[in-house]
Amino acid sequence: MSRSRYLTIAILAALAVSLTLSAGCGGTSTTQVLEANAAKGVKIAVGDQFSLVLDSNATTGFEWRLTEPKSKEIIKKIKNTYTETNTGAIGAGGKETWVFQGVKAGKVTIKMEYIRPWEPTAPPDKTLELKVTVTE
Repeated sequence: MSRSRYLTIAILAALAVSLTLSAGCGGTSTTQVLEANAAKGVKIAVGDQFSLVLDSNATTGFEWRLTEPKSKEIIKKIKNTYTETNTGAIGAGGKETWVFQGVKAGKVTIKMEYIRPWEPTAPPDKTLELKVTVTE
């Protein structure tokens, strides 16, 4: 066998071992919920995370605001980020991604509003509800 073939086999074997070992790690599982599918709800286990991906356009001044739950008893927010769409068009929208983690078994509803923060008396442009079930 040629030296390059031995090298290829060694690399593939190392990769297989690495993937096998990392699969057994106790990391958290992440589920993605798109805005269009929010009505279906989401079910996760304690310790697992899910990301809620929402259409957004920061160039218009709108942003998503979490209104419920106020308590972090069943789920907690890990982070939220905004990602621009790479269209190159001026004023193009993007996505807001909100990541939550299950803390304790139970049911809770996430409620969000798409608002301009400097217009506190204006009604939200849109709202969203997501029912979350956290299991043991």
